[in-house]
Amino acid sequence: MNLTLLTSALRSRLSAFLPALLILQMITPLAAQPSPAPATGKPAVLLAGLAEHVLGVEAALKAVGMDAYRCELQTMPGQARLGFSPAFPSLEGVHLVIMADVPSRAFSPADQLRISKFVENGGRLLVFGGFYAFGPGGLKGSFLEDVLPVTTKRTFDRVRVSGELSQPGGSAKLGGCAWVHEVTVKKEAKILWQADAKPGVVSWKFGKGEVIAITATVLGEPANPFWESPAWKDELARLLKPAA
Repeated sequence: MNLTLLTSALRSRLSAFLPALLILQMITPLAAQPSPAPATGKPAVLLAGLAEHVLGVEAALKAVGMDAYRCELQTMPGQARLGFSPAFPSLEGVHLVIMADVPSRAFSPADQLRISKFVENGGRLLVFGGFYAFGPGGLKGSFLEDVLPVTTKRTFDRVRVSGELSQPGGSAKLGGCAWVHEVTVKKEAKILWQADAKPGVVSWKFGKGEVIAITATVLGEPANPFWESPAWKDELARLLKPAA
């Protein structure tokens, strides 16, 4: 068989082998990954994306007396990919990881699996929506999505809502919300807050740990924005602390 015929044959069969190739691409880097940065010596790791400062996560951590190791989302020098500075650390001795508007593609497959194992062994994970989270962040089909109490529906998943974030069946309100990530809530997950009957904050248990997905975003200009309200600051402080 000459080279032209061989190339044609390979192309015709590529689609049949594509799932296996994708798996190999994900597995191969796991063995080649450098060791993670040393343990932080702090109880929390804050992975800070674009909306983190608006959400007030770092201020809430200080309010509850929790010291956090902060990693900023950035484009890696000389590389066409996102990452963190300083690098995503070892999770030894860490009790809480916060993904504040960061995409799954900022993590290697090995790092995603580390987070999954961290939660399964009793750690807590908070995932905030925003510009680079959930659908736009590439969570769909990732290792991280397995850990979450929700599944993403599509890449462009943000939908407009009106009214306030409120407790299902209750009268408590956090403030106005204009956009949420439209997600599917997994079985056994619990909706803590919603807007227009769409999930805004969802939690569940994963292994021995807990995961909270905040699908409400700081996008838009609602009346009485939830992220500026005292009620949100109180609720965020509550979410950061493990359940009694």
